[in-house]
Amino acid sequence: MRLIALVTLLWVVNAFGATFVVEDESLIPLPSEVTAGIARFQKDMPTNYQDQPCKFIGKAVALRDSDPNVDWVATTADACSWAASAAPVWVLVKLPNGQYQVALFHVTYDLTVGSGSQNGLRHIATSRATAARREDQLWKFDGKVYQLSKMKVQ
Repeated sequence: MRLIALVTLLWVVNAFGATFVVEDESLIPLPSEVTAGIARFQKDMPTNYQDQPCKFIGKAVALRDSDPNVDWVATTADACSWAASAAPVWVLVKLPNGQYQVALFHVTYDLTVGSGSQNGLRHIATSRATAARREDQLWKFDGKVYQLSKMKVQ
């Protein structure tokens, strides 16, 4: 049953497009409180090849039905600290006190917010690919952070 759900989610991603793609030109600079959430999580902030700090970009997303578009997905601008086919991606959840907390960090190319949910937040699918390998993951929220639920490698 879970495999069917993962395959269905991946089909939806391919058919209708991802919620977040690291190369999307419409991504915007993060609000300072979102960047602060990454800084609290990340012990060593990513840098470019000249050892300069990366700038962050992203977009607001709806991880919960009760508060649409208050959470954020972020990556680094200008391919800063990216791998060949993927980039660092942070999913940040807005807390009741107004601060942002990283609920998922993963190196990926795209991310899709699903319709199913667990513990108040929607499931997330991530994927990345090279000419030789494709990886797809399904993440579910455990009440604190997203946990890997399924992974498919081809």
